[in-house]
Amino acid sequence: NTDILVLVDGRRTGSDSLSLVDLNMIERVEVIRGPGSVQYGSAAMGGVVNVITARGTETAKARLEAGFGRFERRDASASISGRSGAFDLAAGFSYAEAGDYKDGSGRKWPHSSMGGKTTWLARAGYNFGESHRLGITLQGARLSDLGGLIGASASTLRSYVQYQDKAMDSLEALYEGSAPNLKLSWQARWFGGKTGYALNRHPGLAGRPGASYVGAESTNDFQGAQAQLAWDSDALSIVAGADWLRYDFLQVQAGSASAPETAGESVYQNIGLYLLMKLRPLSGKSLVLSAGIRRDIYQIEVDNLKAAFGAEPEERTAASQRYDKLLPSVGLAWSPVPELKLRSNYAIAYKVPPPRQMTGNYYMGSTLFLGDMSIRPETSRTLDAGLDLALGALMASMSWFHTDYEDLISFRRVSNSPPASQYFNVDEAVIEGVELKLAADLAPLAGLPGTLRPYASLTRLFKYESRDGKLLPDIARDSLGLGIILDLPGPGLSVSLEGTYLDAINVAGSYANQTPSGRTGGATIWDFSASKRLGEIGGGEVKARLSLKNIFDKQYDTSDGDVMPGASYKLSLIWEL
Repeated sequence: NTDILVLVDGRRTGSDSLSLVDLNMIERVEVIRGPGSVQYGSAAMGGVVNVITARGTETAKARLEAGFGRFERRDASASISGRSGAFDLAAGFSYAEAGDYKDGSGRKWPHSSMGGKTTWLARAGYNFGESHRLGITLQGARLSDLGGLIGASASTLRSYVQYQDKAMDSLEALYEGSAPNLKLSWQARWFGGKTGYALNRHPGLAGRPGASYVGAESTNDFQGAQAQLAWDSDALSIVAGADWLRYDFLQVQAGSASAPETAGESVYQNIGLYLLMKLRPLSGKSLVLSAGIRRDIYQIEVDNLKAAFGAEPEERTAASQRYDKLLPSVGLAWSPVPELKLRSNYAIAYKVPPPRQMTGNYYMGSTLFLGDMSIRPETSRTLDAGLDLALGALMASMSWFHTDYEDLISFRRVSNSPPASQYFNVDEAVIEGVELKLAADLAPLAGLPGTLRPYASLTRLFKYESRDGKLLPDIARDSLGLGIILDLPGPGLSVSLEGTYLDAINVAGSYANQTPSGRTGGATIWDFSASKRLGEIGGGEVKARLSLKNIFDKQYDTSDGDVMPGASYKLSLIWEL
Protein backbone atom coordinates (compact mmCIF):
# COMPACT_ATOMS: atom_id res chain seq x y z
CA ASN A 1 0.00 0.00 0.00
CA THR A 2 1.48 3.37 -1.06
CA ASP A 3 -0.93 5.53 0.98
CA ILE A 4 1.52 6.91 3.53
CA LEU A 5 0.56 9.93 5.65
CA VAL A 6 3.44 12.35 6.29
CA LEU A 7 3.30 14.41 9.50
CA VAL A 8 5.65 16.94 11.07
CA ASP A 9 5.66 16.83 14.88
CA GLY A 10 2.35 14.95 14.78
CA ARG A 11 0.43 17.38 12.60
CA ARG A 12 -0.35 17.85 8.92
CA THR A 13 1.55 20.49 6.95
CA GLY A 14 -0.73 21.00 3.95
CA SER A 15 1.62 18.91 1.80
CA ASP A 16 2.94 15.33 1.84
CA SER A 17 6.24 16.42 0.27
CA LEU A 18 9.27 15.98 2.54
CA SER A 19 11.15 18.33 0.18
CA LEU A 20 9.50 21.20 2.08
CA VAL A 21 10.95 20.13 5.47
CA ASP A 22 14.33 21.41 6.70
CA LEU A 23 16.25 18.12 6.90
CA ASN A 24 18.94 19.84 8.95
CA MET A 25 16.43 20.22 11.83
CA ILE A 26 15.15 16.63 11.97
CA GLU A 27 15.81 14.94 15.31
CA ARG A 28 14.31 11.56 14.42
CA VAL A 29 11.70 9.94 12.17
CA GLU A 30 8.96 7.71 13.58
CA VAL A 31 7.47 5.13 11.22
CA ILE A 32 4.12 3.55 12.11
CA ARG A 33 3.48 0.45 10.05
CA GLY A 34 0.04 -0.47 8.78
CA PRO A 35 -3.24 1.42 8.90
CA GLY A 36 -3.21 4.44 11.22
CA SER A 37 -6.59 5.97 10.45
CA VAL A 38 -8.00 5.32 13.94
CA GLN A 39 -5.59 7.87 15.42
CA TYR A 40 -4.68 10.01 12.42
CA GLY A 41 -7.76 10.03 10.19
CA SER A 42 -8.01 9.99 6.41
CA ALA A 43 -5.10 8.89 4.18
CA ALA A 44 -3.17 6.93 6.86
CA MET A 45 -4.01 3.66 5.14
CA GLY A 46 -0.56 2.21 4.52
CA GLY A 47 1.29 3.76 7.44
CA VAL A 48 2.41 7.03 8.99
CA VAL A 49 5.76 8.82 8.77
CA ASN A 50 6.08 11.35 11.61
CA VAL A 51 9.06 13.70 11.27
CA ILE A 52 10.12 14.96 14.72
CA THR A 53 12.04 18.24 14.62
CA ALA A 54 14.63 19.35 17.18
CA ARG A 55 13.95 21.32 20.37
CA GLY A 56 16.35 23.33 22.48
CA THR A 57 17.84 21.47 25.45
CA GLU A 58 20.10 22.34 28.38
CA THR A 59 23.12 21.55 26.22
CA ALA A 60 23.74 24.38 23.77
CA LYS A 61 24.44 23.20 20.22
CA ALA A 62 25.47 24.83 16.97
CA ARG A 63 26.11 23.39 13.52
CA LEU A 64 27.45 24.70 10.20
CA GLU A 65 27.72 22.72 6.99
CA ALA A 66 28.78 23.57 3.44
CA GLY A 67 29.13 21.20 0.53
CA PHE A 68 29.53 20.82 -3.22
CA GLY A 69 29.20 17.97 -5.65
CA ARG A 70 28.72 16.72 -9.18
CA PHE A 71 26.15 18.35 -11.44
CA GLU A 72 27.00 21.77 -9.91
CA ARG A 73 25.53 20.82 -6.56
CA ARG A 74 26.05 23.44 -3.86
CA ASP A 75 24.43 23.66 -0.44
CA ALA A 76 24.85 25.20 2.99
CA SER A 77 23.02 24.98 6.32
CA ALA A 78 23.21 26.38 9.83
CA SER A 79 21.40 25.59 13.09
CA ILE A 80 21.50 26.52 16.77
CA SER A 81 19.66 25.17 19.82
CA GLY A 82 19.74 25.54 23.57
CA ARG A 83 17.87 26.48 26.72
CA SER A 84 18.28 29.35 29.16
CA GLY A 85 16.15 29.26 32.28
CA ALA A 86 12.55 28.71 31.28
CA PHE A 87 13.09 29.42 27.58
CA ASP A 88 14.22 27.00 24.88
CA LEU A 89 15.02 27.66 21.22
CA ALA A 90 15.99 25.64 18.14
CA ALA A 91 16.38 27.27 14.73
CA GLY A 92 17.83 26.23 11.40
CA PHE A 93 18.26 27.39 7.81
CA SER A 94 19.40 25.59 4.66
CA TYR A 95 19.98 26.40 0.99
CA ALA A 96 20.74 24.16 -2.02
CA GLU A 97 20.98 24.43 -5.80
CA ALA A 98 22.01 22.11 -8.63
CA GLY A 99 22.58 22.16 -12.38
CA ASP A 100 21.44 19.79 -15.11
CA TYR A 101 22.36 16.15 -14.54
CA LYS A 102 23.44 13.17 -16.65
CA ASP A 103 21.75 9.78 -16.49
CA GLY A 104 23.47 6.40 -16.20
CA SER A 105 24.11 6.25 -19.96
CA GLY A 106 25.98 9.56 -19.87
CA ARG A 107 23.23 11.57 -21.60
CA LYS A 108 22.77 15.07 -20.20
CA TRP A 109 19.19 16.08 -19.48
CA PRO A 110 18.67 19.79 -20.20
CA HIS A 111 16.36 21.71 -17.88
CA SER A 112 16.73 19.17 -15.05
CA SER A 113 18.34 21.72 -12.73
CA MET A 114 17.14 23.17 -9.42
CA GLY A 115 17.39 26.95 -9.30
CA GLY A 116 17.28 27.14 -5.52
CA LYS A 117 15.80 25.48 -2.46
CA THR A 118 15.56 27.37 0.83
CA THR A 119 14.06 25.93 4.02
CA TRP A 120 13.88 27.24 7.56
CA LEU A 121 12.40 26.25 10.90
CA ALA A 122 12.33 27.83 14.36
CA ARG A 123 10.87 26.34 17.56
CA ALA A 124 10.68 28.38 20.76
CA GLY A 125 9.16 27.42 24.09
CA TYR A 126 8.44 28.73 27.56
CA ASN A 127 8.56 26.11 30.32
CA PHE A 128 6.67 26.77 33.55
CA GLY A 129 5.71 24.78 36.60
CA GLU A 130 7.29 21.36 36.73
CA SER A 131 5.78 19.91 33.56
CA HIS A 132 4.15 22.57 31.40
CA ARG A 133 5.32 24.18 28.16
CA LEU A 134 3.98 26.76 25.74
CA GLY A 135 5.60 26.55 22.33
CA ILE A 136 5.51 28.22 18.95
CA THR A 137 6.92 26.91 15.67
CA LEU A 138 7.56 28.79 12.43
CA GLN A 139 8.35 26.78 9.33
CA GLY A 140 8.83 27.67 5.68
CA ALA A 141 10.27 26.61 2.33
CA ARG A 142 10.84 28.00 -1.15
CA LEU A 143 11.74 25.90 -4.20
CA SER A 144 12.36 27.84 -7.40
CA ASP A 145 12.90 26.70 -10.99
CA LEU A 146 12.84 23.02 -10.19
CA GLY A 147 13.28 21.68 -13.71
CA GLY A 148 12.35 18.42 -15.31
CA LEU A 149 12.33 16.74 -18.71
CA ILE A 150 9.31 14.45 -18.60
CA GLY A 151 8.24 11.62 -20.89
CA ALA A 152 11.28 11.86 -23.13
CA SER A 153 12.09 9.67 -26.08
CA ALA A 154 15.51 8.04 -25.77
CA SER A 155 16.36 8.86 -29.38
CA THR A 156 15.06 12.42 -29.84
CA LEU A 157 14.58 13.72 -26.30
CA ARG A 158 11.30 15.15 -27.58
CA SER A 159 9.38 15.90 -24.45
CA TYR A 160 7.82 18.44 -22.16
CA VAL A 161 10.20 20.75 -20.34
CA GLN A 162 8.69 21.84 -17.06
CA TYR A 163 9.67 24.25 -14.32
CA GLN A 164 8.15 24.13 -10.85
CA ASP A 165 7.99 26.59 -7.99
CA LYS A 166 6.84 25.48 -4.54
CA ALA A 167 6.28 27.38 -1.33
CA MET A 168 5.14 26.63 2.21
CA ASP A 169 4.64 28.74 5.34
CA SER A 170 3.18 27.49 8.61
CA LEU A 171 2.69 28.59 12.21
CA GLU A 172 1.95 26.37 15.20
CA ALA A 173 1.05 27.14 18.81
CA LEU A 174 1.31 24.22 21.26
CA TYR A 175 0.58 23.69 24.95
CA GLU A 176 1.80 20.51 26.67
CA GLY A 177 1.32 19.54 30.30
CA SER A 178 1.19 16.63 32.69
CA ALA A 179 0.27 15.63 36.24
CA PRO A 180 2.67 12.75 37.05
CA ASN A 181 1.01 11.97 40.37
CA LEU A 182 -2.26 11.37 38.50
CA LYS A 183 -0.52 9.61 35.58
CA LEU A 184 -2.08 12.17 33.22
CA SER A 185 -0.61 14.08 30.28
CA TRP A 186 -2.24 16.35 27.73
CA GLN A 187 -1.62 18.66 24.82
CA ALA A 188 -3.51 21.16 22.70
CA ARG A 189 -2.38 22.83 19.48
CA TRP A 190 -3.51 25.13 16.72
CA PHE A 191 -1.71 25.34 13.39
CA GLY A 192 -2.23 27.08 10.09
CA GLY A 193 -0.44 28.09 6.94
CA LYS A 194 -0.35 28.08 3.18
CA THR A 195 1.25 25.96 0.48
CA GLY A 196 1.62 27.01 -3.13
CA TYR A 197 2.61 25.33 -6.37
CA ALA A 198 3.24 26.78 -9.83
CA LEU A 199 4.12 24.84 -12.97
CA ASN A 200 5.05 25.93 -16.48
CA ARG A 201 5.33 23.25 -19.16
CA HIS A 202 6.90 23.88 -22.58
CA PRO A 203 6.27 21.24 -25.25
CA GLY A 204 9.05 20.89 -27.81
CA LEU A 205 12.56 19.56 -28.26
CA ALA A 206 14.74 19.45 -25.15
CA GLY A 207 17.08 22.40 -25.15
CA ARG A 208 14.82 24.24 -27.61
CA PRO A 209 11.42 24.41 -25.95
CA GLY A 210 8.55 25.63 -28.06
CA ALA A 211 6.89 28.98 -27.55
CA SER A 212 3.62 27.52 -26.29
CA TYR A 213 3.30 26.42 -22.67
CA VAL A 214 0.79 25.12 -20.22
CA GLY A 215 0.78 26.75 -16.80
CA ALA A 216 -0.85 25.62 -13.58
CA GLU A 217 -1.13 27.11 -10.14
CA SER A 218 -2.58 25.79 -6.92
CA THR A 219 -2.76 27.03 -3.35
CA ASN A 220 -3.90 25.43 -0.12
CA ASP A 221 -4.78 27.58 2.87
CA PHE A 222 -4.93 25.19 5.79
CA GLN A 223 -5.59 25.32 9.50
CA GLY A 224 -6.34 22.81 12.19
CA ALA A 225 -6.55 22.10 15.90
CA GLN A 226 -5.81 19.05 18.04
CA ALA A 227 -6.45 18.11 21.66
CA GLN A 228 -5.34 14.94 23.42
CA LEU A 229 -5.58 13.53 26.95
CA ALA A 230 -3.66 10.42 28.03
CA TRP A 231 -3.72 8.30 31.20
CA ASP A 232 -1.03 5.64 31.63
CA SER A 233 -0.74 3.01 34.36
CA ASP A 234 1.09 -0.30 34.52
CA ALA A 235 -1.98 -2.30 33.51
CA LEU A 236 -3.96 0.13 31.36
CA SER A 237 -3.31 3.06 29.00
CA ILE A 238 -6.05 5.27 27.57
CA VAL A 239 -5.68 8.06 24.99
CA ALA A 240 -8.62 10.25 23.92
CA GLY A 241 -8.37 12.96 21.32
CA ALA A 242 -10.14 15.33 18.97
CA ASP A 243 -9.02 16.77 15.60
CA TRP A 244 -10.28 19.56 13.38
CA LEU A 245 -8.85 20.27 9.93
CA ARG A 246 -9.78 22.62 7.10
CA TYR A 247 -8.24 22.98 3.63
CA ASP A 248 -9.21 25.75 1.20
CA PHE A 249 -7.94 24.79 -2.26
CA LEU A 250 -7.66 26.89 -5.41
CA GLN A 251 -6.42 25.23 -8.58
CA VAL A 252 -6.07 26.90 -11.99
CA GLN A 253 -4.93 25.18 -15.17
CA ALA A 254 -4.03 27.36 -18.16
CA GLY A 255 -5.46 26.39 -21.51
CA SER A 256 -3.97 24.65 -24.51
CA ALA A 257 -5.26 23.22 -27.78
CA SER A 258 -6.07 19.88 -26.14
CA ALA A 259 -7.11 21.05 -22.67
CA PRO A 260 -9.14 24.24 -22.21
CA GLU A 261 -8.51 26.46 -19.22
CA THR A 262 -10.12 25.16 -16.05
CA ALA A 263 -10.37 26.31 -12.48
CA GLY A 264 -11.51 24.62 -9.31
CA GLU A 265 -12.20 25.82 -5.79
CA SER A 266 -12.84 23.43 -2.94
CA VAL A 267 -13.17 23.33 0.82
CA TYR A 268 -12.27 20.22 2.81
CA GLN A 269 -13.26 20.01 6.47
CA ASN A 270 -12.88 17.17 8.96
CA ILE A 271 -13.87 16.71 12.60
CA GLY A 272 -12.67 13.54 14.31
CA LEU A 273 -12.90 11.97 17.76
CA TYR A 274 -10.86 8.93 18.78
CA LEU A 275 -10.25 6.63 21.74
CA LEU A 276 -7.28 4.25 22.05
CA MET A 277 -6.68 1.69 24.80
CA LYS A 278 -3.94 -0.79 25.74
CA LEU A 279 -4.50 -3.45 28.37
CA ARG A 280 -1.60 -5.35 29.99
CA PRO A 281 -3.33 -8.03 32.11
CA LEU A 282 -0.18 -9.94 33.10
CA SER A 283 2.25 -8.61 35.68
CA GLY A 284 5.24 -9.14 33.39
CA LYS A 285 3.54 -7.15 30.62
CA SER A 286 4.13 -10.06 28.23
CA LEU A 287 0.58 -9.75 26.88
CA VAL A 288 -0.78 -6.50 25.41
CA LEU A 289 -4.33 -6.14 24.12
CA SER A 290 -5.08 -2.98 22.14
CA ALA A 291 -8.24 -1.49 20.70
CA GLY A 292 -9.29 1.80 19.18
CA ILE A 293 -12.23 3.53 17.61
CA ARG A 294 -12.61 6.79 15.67
CA ARG A 295 -15.60 8.76 14.45
CA ASP A 296 -15.03 11.15 11.55
CA ILE A 297 -17.27 13.61 9.75
CA TYR A 298 -16.00 15.03 6.45
CA GLN A 299 -17.56 17.86 4.48
CA ILE A 300 -16.27 18.66 0.97
CA GLU A 301 -17.49 21.52 -1.20
CA VAL A 302 -16.27 21.65 -4.81
CA ASP A 303 -16.90 24.41 -7.33
CA ASN A 304 -15.30 23.49 -10.63
CA LEU A 305 -15.20 24.83 -14.18
CA LYS A 306 -15.39 21.35 -15.63
CA ALA A 307 -14.29 20.56 -19.18
CA ALA A 308 -14.41 17.27 -21.04
CA PHE A 309 -11.07 16.29 -22.55
CA GLY A 310 -10.50 18.05 -25.86
CA ALA A 311 -13.77 20.01 -25.63
CA GLU A 312 -14.77 23.55 -24.82
CA PRO A 313 -15.39 24.33 -21.14
CA GLU A 314 -18.80 23.45 -19.82
CA GLU A 315 -20.73 25.49 -17.33
CA ARG A 316 -19.36 25.81 -13.84
CA THR A 317 -20.57 22.91 -11.72
CA ALA A 318 -20.63 22.44 -7.97
CA ALA A 319 -20.91 19.47 -5.68
CA SER A 320 -21.19 18.92 -1.97
CA GLN A 321 -20.35 15.67 -0.20
CA ARG A 322 -20.65 14.67 3.45
CA TYR A 323 -19.10 11.48 4.79
CA ASP A 324 -19.61 9.98 8.23
CA LYS A 325 -17.32 7.11 9.15
CA LEU A 326 -16.70 4.88 12.18
CA LEU A 327 -13.30 3.16 12.21
CA PRO A 328 -12.31 0.36 14.65
CA SER A 329 -9.03 -1.44 15.27
CA VAL A 330 -7.97 -4.36 17.52
CA GLY A 331 -4.57 -5.82 18.20
CA LEU A 332 -2.70 -8.45 20.19
CA ALA A 333 0.96 -8.76 21.13
CA TRP A 334 2.35 -11.65 23.20
CA SER A 335 5.89 -12.45 24.31
CA PRO A 336 6.01 -16.07 25.51
CA VAL A 337 9.74 -15.57 26.13
CA PRO A 338 11.73 -12.30 26.25
CA GLU A 339 13.40 -13.03 22.91
CA LEU A 340 10.16 -13.50 20.95
CA LYS A 341 7.11 -11.34 20.33
CA LEU A 342 4.06 -12.51 18.37
CA ARG A 343 1.67 -9.84 17.09
CA SER A 344 -1.48 -9.43 15.07
CA ASN A 345 -3.72 -6.50 14.20
CA TYR A 346 -6.95 -5.78 12.36
CA ALA A 347 -7.96 -2.27 11.31
CA ILE A 348 -10.33 -0.44 9.00
CA ALA A 349 -8.92 2.64 7.28
CA TYR A 350 -10.49 5.35 5.16
CA LYS A 351 -9.38 7.88 2.57
CA VAL A 352 -11.51 10.76 1.37
CA PRO A 353 -10.62 11.71 -2.23
CA PRO A 354 -8.44 14.85 -2.30
CA PRO A 355 -10.24 17.77 -3.94
CA ARG A 356 -7.71 17.82 -6.79
CA GLN A 357 -8.87 14.34 -7.81
CA MET A 358 -12.40 15.70 -8.04
CA THR A 359 -11.57 18.95 -9.85
CA GLY A 360 -8.88 17.40 -12.05
CA ASN A 361 -7.38 18.96 -15.17
CA TYR A 362 -3.82 19.12 -13.89
CA TYR A 363 -0.57 17.62 -15.13
CA MET A 364 1.65 14.98 -13.54
CA GLY A 365 4.68 14.57 -15.77
CA SER A 366 3.47 14.46 -19.36
CA THR A 367 0.00 13.18 -18.48
CA LEU A 368 -3.11 15.30 -18.00
CA PHE A 369 -5.25 14.01 -15.14
CA LEU A 370 -8.98 14.58 -15.41
CA GLY A 371 -11.18 14.87 -12.35
CA ASP A 372 -14.38 13.10 -11.43
CA MET A 373 -16.70 14.90 -9.04
CA SER A 374 -18.59 11.67 -8.33
CA ILE A 375 -15.55 9.76 -7.08
CA ARG A 376 -16.22 7.87 -3.82
CA PRO A 377 -14.06 7.54 -0.68
CA GLU A 378 -11.79 4.52 -0.37
CA THR A 379 -12.09 1.97 2.45
CA SER A 380 -9.59 -0.72 3.41
CA ARG A 381 -9.73 -3.65 5.83
CA THR A 382 -6.30 -4.93 6.81
CA LEU A 383 -5.30 -8.02 8.75
CA ASP A 384 -1.62 -8.52 9.56
CA ALA A 385 0.32 -10.98 11.68
CA GLY A 386 3.99 -11.42 12.42
CA LEU A 387 6.79 -11.99 14.86
CA ASP A 388 9.89 -10.19 16.15
CA LEU A 389 12.90 -12.20 17.26
CA ALA A 390 15.99 -11.01 19.16
CA LEU A 391 18.70 -13.59 19.81
CA GLY A 392 21.81 -11.88 21.11
CA ALA A 393 23.25 -9.82 18.26
CA LEU A 394 20.64 -11.09 15.76
CA MET A 395 17.34 -9.31 15.17
CA ALA A 396 14.70 -10.60 12.75
CA SER A 397 11.06 -9.91 11.97
CA MET A 398 8.43 -11.29 9.63
CA SER A 399 5.03 -9.83 8.79
CA TRP A 400 2.19 -11.06 6.60
CA PHE A 401 -0.49 -8.61 5.55
CA HIS A 402 -3.74 -8.80 3.61
CA THR A 403 -5.78 -5.73 2.64
CA ASP A 404 -9.20 -5.73 0.99
CA TYR A 405 -10.20 -2.47 -0.67
CA GLU A 406 -13.62 -1.12 -1.44
CA ASP A 407 -13.84 1.75 -3.94
CA LEU A 408 -10.04 1.90 -4.33
CA ILE A 409 -9.12 5.22 -5.92
CA SER A 410 -7.05 4.50 -9.04
CA PHE A 411 -6.61 5.94 -12.54
CA ARG A 412 -6.80 4.73 -16.12
CA ARG A 413 -5.63 5.99 -19.50
CA VAL A 414 -8.44 7.61 -21.51
CA SER A 415 -6.31 9.06 -24.31
CA ASN A 416 -2.87 8.30 -25.74
CA SER A 417 -2.38 11.31 -27.99
CA PRO A 418 -2.00 13.49 -26.08
CA PRO A 419 -1.70 11.31 -22.93
CA ALA A 420 -4.55 11.76 -20.46
CA SER A 421 -5.77 9.72 -17.49
CA GLN A 422 -8.79 9.93 -15.22
CA TYR A 423 -9.36 8.95 -11.59
CA PHE A 424 -12.04 6.38 -10.89
CA ASN A 425 -13.08 3.83 -8.26
CA VAL A 426 -12.10 0.17 -8.48
CA ASP A 427 -15.07 -1.54 -6.83
CA GLU A 428 -12.94 -4.20 -5.12
CA ALA A 429 -9.18 -4.82 -4.97
CA VAL A 430 -6.70 -6.72 -2.82
CA ILE A 431 -3.06 -6.31 -1.80
CA GLU A 432 -1.37 -9.20 0.01
CA GLY A 433 2.26 -9.85 0.79
CA VAL A 434 5.01 -10.54 3.27
CA GLU A 435 7.78 -8.39 4.74
CA LEU A 436 11.04 -9.82 6.09
CA LYS A 437 13.75 -7.95 8.01
CA LEU A 438 17.10 -9.13 9.29
CA ALA A 439 19.87 -7.24 11.12
CA ALA A 440 22.81 -8.03 13.38
CA ASP A 441 25.29 -6.11 15.51
CA LEU A 442 28.63 -7.81 14.88
CA ALA A 443 30.82 -5.28 16.67
CA PRO A 444 31.08 -7.28 19.93
CA LEU A 445 31.94 -10.44 18.00
CA ALA A 446 34.61 -8.56 16.02
CA GLY A 447 35.96 -6.86 19.14
CA LEU A 448 35.11 -3.37 17.86
CA PRO A 449 34.20 -0.54 20.28
CA GLY A 450 31.31 0.70 18.17
CA THR A 451 28.75 -0.58 15.68
CA LEU A 452 29.06 -3.02 12.79
CA ARG A 453 25.52 -3.63 11.58
CA PRO A 454 24.61 -5.49 8.39
CA TYR A 455 20.90 -5.49 7.52
CA ALA A 456 18.45 -6.59 4.84
CA SER A 457 14.74 -6.19 4.18
CA LEU A 458 12.46 -7.73 1.58
CA THR A 459 8.84 -7.03 0.70
CA ARG A 460 7.09 -9.40 -1.69
CA LEU A 461 3.54 -8.89 -2.89
CA PHE A 462 1.57 -12.01 -3.75
CA LYS A 463 -1.41 -9.98 -4.97
CA TYR A 464 -1.92 -6.35 -6.03
CA GLU A 465 -4.91 -6.46 -8.30
CA SER A 466 -8.60 -5.79 -8.66
CA ARG A 467 -11.08 -8.59 -8.22
CA ASP A 468 -11.14 -9.12 -11.98
CA GLY A 469 -7.38 -9.73 -11.99
CA LYS A 470 -6.11 -6.41 -13.37
CA LEU A 471 -2.84 -5.23 -11.82
CA LEU A 472 -2.85 -1.95 -9.92
CA PRO A 473 -0.62 0.87 -11.24
CA ASP A 474 2.47 2.34 -9.57
CA ILE A 475 3.01 -0.66 -7.28
CA ALA A 476 6.13 -2.87 -7.39
CA ARG A 477 5.85 -6.59 -6.69
CA ASP A 478 9.25 -6.79 -4.99
CA SER A 479 11.39 -4.34 -3.07
CA LEU A 480 14.73 -5.20 -1.51
CA GLY A 481 17.12 -3.21 0.61
CA LEU A 482 20.41 -4.28 2.10
CA GLY A 483 23.50 -2.65 3.49
CA ILE A 484 26.02 -2.34 6.28
CA ILE A 485 26.78 0.40 8.82
CA LEU A 486 30.14 0.88 10.57
CA ASP A 487 30.45 3.43 13.37
CA LEU A 488 33.69 3.81 15.36
CA PRO A 489 33.40 6.60 17.97
CA GLY A 490 37.12 6.47 18.89
CA PRO A 491 38.57 7.68 15.57
CA GLY A 492 35.30 9.43 14.71
CA LEU A 493 34.65 7.31 11.62
CA SER A 494 31.22 6.38 10.22
CA VAL A 495 30.69 4.41 6.99
CA SER A 496 27.55 3.06 5.34
CA LEU A 497 26.85 1.14 2.14
CA GLU A 498 23.24 0.68 1.02
CA GLY A 499 21.72 -1.12 -1.94
CA THR A 500 18.12 -0.79 -3.15
CA TYR A 501 16.51 -3.04 -5.74
CA LEU A 502 13.89 -1.25 -7.85
CA ASP A 503 11.41 -3.68 -9.36
CA ALA A 504 9.31 -3.08 -12.47
CA ILE A 505 5.96 -1.38 -12.00
CA ASN A 506 2.83 -0.70 -13.99
CA VAL A 507 3.27 2.83 -15.27
CA ALA A 508 0.71 5.58 -14.73
CA GLY A 509 -2.53 5.08 -16.59
CA SER A 510 -1.91 1.41 -17.44
CA TYR A 511 -4.62 -0.07 -15.23
CA ALA A 512 -6.26 -1.79 -18.21
CA ASN A 513 -3.01 -3.64 -19.03
CA GLN A 514 -2.41 -6.78 -16.96
CA THR A 515 1.26 -7.04 -18.02
CA PRO A 516 3.66 -4.84 -16.01
CA SER A 517 5.34 -2.31 -18.28
CA GLY A 518 8.04 -1.35 -15.81
CA ARG A 519 10.57 1.36 -16.50
CA THR A 520 13.18 0.47 -13.91
CA GLY A 521 14.40 -2.72 -15.55
CA GLY A 522 15.06 -4.33 -12.19
CA ALA A 523 17.91 -1.94 -11.40
CA THR A 524 19.83 -2.20 -8.13
CA ILE A 525 21.13 1.17 -6.95
CA TRP A 526 24.07 1.39 -4.53
CA ASP A 527 24.86 4.42 -2.35
CA PHE A 528 27.88 5.00 -0.12
CA SER A 529 28.65 7.56 2.58
CA ALA A 530 31.51 8.14 5.00
CA SER A 531 32.34 10.80 7.57
CA LYS A 532 35.56 11.36 9.54
CA ARG A 533 36.39 13.62 12.45
CA LEU A 534 39.27 15.94 11.52
CA GLY A 535 39.87 17.91 14.71
CA GLU A 536 38.62 20.89 16.72
CA ILE A 537 38.23 24.58 15.92
CA GLY A 538 36.80 27.16 18.30
CA GLY A 539 35.69 24.51 20.76
CA GLY A 540 33.72 22.67 18.08
CA GLU A 541 34.34 19.42 16.22
CA VAL A 542 35.19 19.51 12.51
CA LYS A 543 34.51 16.55 10.23
CA ALA A 544 34.30 15.80 6.53
CA ARG A 545 31.59 13.77 4.83
CA LEU A 546 31.60 12.11 1.42
CA SER A 547 28.38 10.85 -0.19
CA LEU A 548 28.29 8.78 -3.37
CA LYS A 549 24.93 8.15 -5.06
CA ASN A 550 24.28 5.47 -7.69
CA ILE A 551 27.96 4.55 -7.54
CA PHE A 552 27.74 2.03 -10.41
CA ASP A 553 26.09 4.63 -12.69
CA LYS A 554 22.92 2.62 -13.34
CA GLN A 555 20.36 3.81 -15.87
CA TYR A 556 16.93 3.81 -14.20
CA ASP A 557 13.74 5.76 -13.62
CA THR A 558 11.23 5.62 -10.80
CA SER A 559 8.12 6.34 -12.88
CA ASP A 560 7.14 6.56 -16.53
CA GLY A 561 9.75 8.72 -18.26
CA ASP A 562 11.15 10.23 -15.06
CA VAL A 563 14.82 9.41 -15.66
CA MET A 564 17.02 9.66 -12.56
CA PRO A 565 20.61 10.95 -12.27
CA GLY A 566 23.62 8.73 -12.81
CA ALA A 567 26.61 8.49 -10.49
CA SER A 568 27.18 11.57 -8.37
CA TYR A 569 29.21 12.71 -5.39
CA LYS A 570 28.94 15.33 -2.67
CA LEU A 571 31.71 16.49 -0.32
CA SER A 572 30.79 18.44 2.82
CA LEU A 573 32.65 20.12 5.65
CA ILE A 574 30.81 20.20 9.00
CA TRP A 575 31.45 22.11 12.23
CA GLU A 576 29.51 21.08 15.35
CA LEU A 577 29.55 22.51 18.84
